[in-house]
Amino acid sequence: MQQFVQCWRIWAHHQTLRPAAVVALWIWTVIGTLSSVATAQELRWTQPTGHIEVPPSPTDPTAAKVYSVFDKNCASCHQTGKSTLPAPAGGFGGILDLPTLAADPTRIRAGLPDASPMYTMLQEQPWHGLDASKDIELTSVDLDVLREWISSLKPDAKCERQPVSQEDAAAAVSRYLETAGAAAKSSRFLTLTHFFNACATEAEMKAYRQAVATAVNGVSWGLKPIVLAPVDSAETIFRIDLSDMGWDEGRWSRLLATYPYRSPDLETAIDAPAAISIRADWFVAAALSPPLYYELLGLPDRLSTLTASLRLDLNSDVLQNRARRIGIKTSTVARGSRLLQRSTFANGGFWVTYEYAPTPGRPDLFETPGGPGSRGASRPDGSLVMFALPNGFNAFFITNGDGQRVNDLPLSVVRNETHPARRLSAGGACMACHAQGPRPATDELKTRVTGDTSIPRDIREKVMNLAASDDEMKLLIASDTSRTTGALVEAGVIPGTTLDGSEPVAALSRRYRQDVSIETLAAELGVSVKQLRETAGKAKGRAGDVIDRLVHGLVPRRTVEAAAGSLAASMRQGLVPPIDPDVGGLDIPGDEPQPRLVLKSGPVAFKVGDVLGISARTSESCYLTLINVDRNGRGTVVFPNDFEQNNFIEAGKEIRVPADAAPYVFRLRDPGRETVVGICQTGSKVLPGIRHDFERQRFTELGDYKVFLSRLNLADADTRPQALAKGAPEVKARRRGRSTAPGQSPAGAARSDVQMRAVAIVDVTP
Repeated sequence: MQQFVQCWRIWAHHQTLRPAAVVALWIWTVIGTLSSVATAQELRWTQPTGHIEVPPSPTDPTAAKVYSVFDKNCASCHQTGKSTLPAPAGGFGGILDLPTLAADPTRIRAGLPDASPMYTMLQEQPWHGLDASKDIELTSVDLDVLREWISSLKPDAKCERQPVSQEDAAAAVSRYLETAGAAAKSSRFLTLTHFFNACATEAEMKAYRQAVATAVNGVSWGLKPIVLAPVDSAETIFRIDLSDMGWDEGRWSRLLATYPYRSPDLETAIDAPAAISIRADWFVAAALSPPLYYELLGLPDRLSTLTASLRLDLNSDVLQNRARRIGIKTSTVARGSRLLQRSTFANGGFWVTYEYAPTPGRPDLFETPGGPGSRGASRPDGSLVMFALPNGFNAFFITNGDGQRVNDLPLSVVRNETHPARRLSAGGACMACHAQGPRPATDELKTRVTGDTSIPRDIREKVMNLAASDDEMKLLIASDTSRTTGALVEAGVIPGTTLDGSEPVAALSRRYRQDVSIETLAAELGVSVKQLRETAGKAKGRAGDVIDRLVHGLVPRRTVEAAAGSLAASMRQGLVPPIDPDVGGLDIPGDEPQPRLVLKSGPVAFKVGDVLGISARTSESCYLTLINVDRNGRGTVVFPNDFEQNNFIEAGKEIRVPADAAPYVFRLRDPGRETVVGICQTGSKVLPGIRHDFERQRFTELGDYKVFLSRLNLADADTRPQALAKGAPEVKARRRGRSTAPGQSPAGAARSDVQMRAVAIVDVTP
């Protein structure tokens, strides 16, 4: 009954509409609401794939300690069920799911804390563990607990899944094309084969499939949702039809023009022509990122042109009181006040916000409440737009204050709730929070205007005529959400599905963009990890650099993309990588998104008596310290040393330790595992806790490395609270991943060191 009451309230507010139009809106809303109820009943027995409840604390004492540390410091932003954010920060919402965390090589390497990105990241930038709402940060003891847990982990056993071979995948595509008839010409393929072969769980594969379905429909002008059909038994290769999406060959060609895995030497994972098949994870990440996102949808360069193409007149809707508005003083997204407006057009709802960044001396929305174009009103600083596509999914559009299309808005105007350091962009970033349509919002402007005679009467009347009541806004949001969720279900997507606490599109996009592990690259190239490791020290050019780095750690996706053609050619030539003629220097700096130190040892497997050399390069000029940790856990500083005391290295320049002319060598004497830890800092030449006395020791001995590391973490922690309390510029710069030249400081302030860490793992056999 309440829904009927709300519908009649809409009738009262829309007296200027034709009666038939209002009745149609009323009937459509009721049907949508009832449909949502039916859908909810249907899905009650189908729990969303990957849905994350807050995991309980583990029974293992070591794991329970780590759980407590993460729960106290990280869960409020990185655990679905505990976070108040609309989407988990950084796209990661499973920090308390320790088994899944431990199985992710991009975060944890079992038994190797010094090679685990999560551990080294928290050492480099401890405020990543900071809960801003509680002003708490990880302590030295917390880091010791994390190290103990990672050291106790054992590598997972290999899954026994039968991989999809390149031959089998190609045969599946060929079989489809042979029987497709006229549809073969407009058929294209999106592949998830490499995830299946990398032993992704069934829950992950289901979430990935839903992400692909959502992305395809999100850039489609088709009249109804597209249901992706697999062409192989493992459901890893999906056909799409360009005609179903309203695409022509030109849009597919535009997509291919930016595809990094297409080159004369490169075929896709299914060994089909690259012109008709691309990786689905790249598609989700790229197709939903502007400006490509705008191009694939064919969106114009101005808001006025967009609305005209949709047969919608926003100004007329306002003048005739057809639009509904609410004003918001404070928001988790907007930096200042915002005006939210909804209009109705043929496809459904058209939502636009007018953002007013806080600007000293300039009236905001609540001081001049008439909105854009009103007498005395300030010009908005930008707009966020969401509108319904014909198939029921939503498209997104961002403009500056003049209505000109832009890829994103400055952080001074709106926040990116999931990635605070990044600007909010159209497409996937919007979809992360609006996967099921508009979010609830409450009006604060009408109360401000009511009874305030200082506001001109015509402005007050305009605000009141356009203002949506709370019940009306709830119904409008519910109707648009119902339409979107209905389209999702029709496309085979279960609303509410999450992976790592994130909406599937955001999760798959992040999975593609995150740093690449050796396991990931092996699956993408269709070879075993063993085969890839055996090429270390033999490869040349970009391919060689990537492989040599992967055996010890992670490589940015951007760097792998640059080497894709060379890597694929290497695998086809019997794992003997050729010299890449296009190499104009290695990929640091330039391709690395964050400050980074790289260590390489050449071969990974050594024998007793072999000579070890370490290559190092960094994205920023800094002072390098190399510490060798032997199989007994004792640490020795091997660089700088009595023979090579100058440990300053220039950004982008690779050095060798020992240098070619050095009067010493590192000869491996005992079998077992040796770990070389590299720490490069931009401010100080010597790490805290190390005191070189080369007259007594040519190579400084540290004793028990875990004890030394605890002292180092403690010394670093002692200097941070004061800097954090003062909000020192150097700390803020370090939080952003920036730094200056060694010994210098931003704005002349005394700066903290930016530390970059890397590790080289060396296995020595008899």
